[in-house]
Amino acid sequence: MVKKITGTSITWTAIDEMPPEALAGIENLVCGATIKPGVPFIKDNNVRSAFLLEPGVPGCPRLFVKWFKKPAVVQRLRHLFVPSKALEEWRNLRALEQRGLPCPRPLAFFEKRTCGMLETACLVIQALEDAQPLNEFNARCALPAPQRFELTRQLARLTADMHAA
Repeated sequence: MVKKITGTSITWTAIDEMPPEALAGIENLVCGATIKPGVPFIKDNNVRSAFLLEPGVPGCPRLFVKWFKKPAVVQRLRHLFVPSKALEEWRNLRALEQRGLPCPRPLAFFEKRTCGMLETACLVIQALEDAQPLNEFNARCALPAPQRFELTRQLARLTADMHAA
């Protein structure tokens, strides 16, 4: 089951076990489109920021947070008719989970809209234990540069193929 959790300026949709304190911690890290300094990004570009978070809340697992930034005007118009990436991924992960397929566990999401126009969105999933972000793996990999590049390219292609499926 899911519940609504009202934060400072956001209303989250979350699974029943998700503690509101963990979501408040995410809100405290983000000021509008800006994420506070010191957050260790896995990815940070014009579209989204992704980071791991230890919420420090008893019983709450390590979190993987995807914060989708304010889209360009054309994309904001598009999202009048199609769901945000956060909502789309939330639905897809929940469908996979309900079918018993292994996938990251979706914990919470929100969309913030003004006059129907998407302002920002966020997806929170349970971090995969012992998983290592590709950029960290690449930095620590002991392979020679050409082999490391080829492995990174193959992993990126696999990821793109999975997203396209």
